[in-house]
Amino acid sequence: MEIQGYPVFHILVADIDSASIVANIVYAEVGLEILGCYSGYAGGGVDDYRYFYFDADYNPIVTDDFLSLTTEKKAAEVSTIFSKLESVRSRLESEIASVLSLSEAGRRFLEDCVIDQASGIRIRLSHEASEDIIYDLQDEWTLTFRLR
Repeated sequence: MEIQGYPVFHILVADIDSASIVANIVYAEVGLEILGCYSGYAGGGVDDYRYFYFDADYNPIVTDDFLSLTTEKKAAEVSTIFSKLESVRSRLESEIASVLSLSEAGRRFLEDCVIDQASGIRIRLSHEASEDIIYDLQDEWTLTFRLR
């Protein structure tokens, strides 16, 4: 999949026994930068939705306001990319606002997933998506999910 001609990648992590989403990550490689968004469980009954950015030196920034980011692209292009990334992310989420759970498309996406019985999760990466994104974001984000 592409947005504005840039490759888009998706990582979905869900509870093994339910439709609860643990982390739903979508990102695009925009030249030497990475723009993305995520949703997931932040603890205490709270779900969180944020944006992230890696600059050309691969330094991560997590924010709730993508307009505050300083990127190499013009604000209008950045706004379009983030809006489309949010749309891709939300397709795998149920429309029920009170709980972050899988939509039917999310269930289909997870049909070919890796199941980790020890941690109680199912995880699926789209073609060429990298777990490194999680490793590099998990110290910055508000989610309870961590890869070890």
